Amino acid sequence: MPVPWSVFRQMRKSPPSKAEAVPRHLRLSEEERRAVADHIAAVGADGRRYEYTPEDQDAAFDTLEELRVHVPGFSLRDVNSKLSIQYSTHSSINTTRKNASGDPETVWRWTRIYQCACSINNESGFRPSKKRLVGWKKAGCMCWIRVVSTHESGSVKDSCLLAIDEISGILTHAESCTAESTMDLPPRIPLHPELRDFALDLVRRHIPLTQIQIECRTFSRSRWQDAVDNVNHRYILTSQDSTSLYRSYRRENGMMQRTRPEDNLDKWFRTENPMPPIPALTEALIHYQPHVPGENDRFMLLLSTPQQREMAWKFGHKRQLIMERHLWCMLRTPSSVHPPRHR
Repeated sequence: MPVPWSVFRQMRKSPPSKAEAVPRHLRLSEEERRAVADHIAAVGADGRRYEYTPEDQDAAFDTLEELRVHVPGFSLRDVNSKLSIQYSTHSSINTTRKNASGDPETVWRWTRIYQCACSINNESGFRPSKKRLVGWKKAGCMCWIRVVSTHESGSVKDSCLLAIDEISGILTHAESCTAESTMDLPPRIPLHPELRDFALDLVRRHIPLTQIQIECRTFSRSRWQDAVDNVNHRYILTSQDSTSLYRSYRRENGMMQRTRPEDNLDKWFRTENPMPPIPALTEALIHYQPHVPGENDRFMLLLSTPQQREMAWKFGHKRQLIMERHLWCMLRTPSSVHPPRHR
């Protein structure tokens, strides 16, 4: 594997990890979390920090291969792997090297938390569920891994892996976990990145969903003939993919799915430093009043595009307008607040 060691020597080393002993992002019950913490307190966590030398980096990559840990942007995840990423974050750092304009070159440091599927508690985490949808049977495994790595950019797709900084955690699986060799449920095979990018581009162009499905089938046949999938990706669009595509599209336009609608609206229309997904929203804003408990009992939002204002002056100035008022929109206002009566 070709590695730019000259870049390594001029990079700033990552500081020792100050993360908590048991990452809060692990999907564990309180009892299981205490058991993991007690294990670390009694035995200690495994781990090693790696220098930017060929010997250390070779050892780091050998460890990742032995643990069957995939690093996005560098290696593909085996769909039968028991390790899955529960959390990832990244930040930029300046190197001691200078670019052509004399500014420090920037690289990105990623931290990822992996958890063994045989230890995942489906009733905990960001999206808990009573039904276990994890492919592997729960076997009381305590294995989890923290991987800190340095990349050329903060984009997963276009990021070249430069170095592994740290591998730590509980790196060994329980015997009961090792004995599990067959999945209870079929593995979830992700959509091929090329097909997903193609479909997402169609969503951006506002192509109807049925037409997107037809176009994706044509693209898949031209690219992979009659193949359905391989060990890493599939070539068929499903209903779950359409949901994911539209979420990605909304996220690109500033509509975060994990925040409340009223928080998104406040981010777009607030008086100080508004951040709308498109400038047209700011141009169309006439009045915005967030609902603040104890201060007011109404959420108010008035929008009018420049074209609408032009038409209003053209057809409404000194004339009578007949307007329908059969629609009422209310955004999570208290139950005591009712629509105004029509007059």
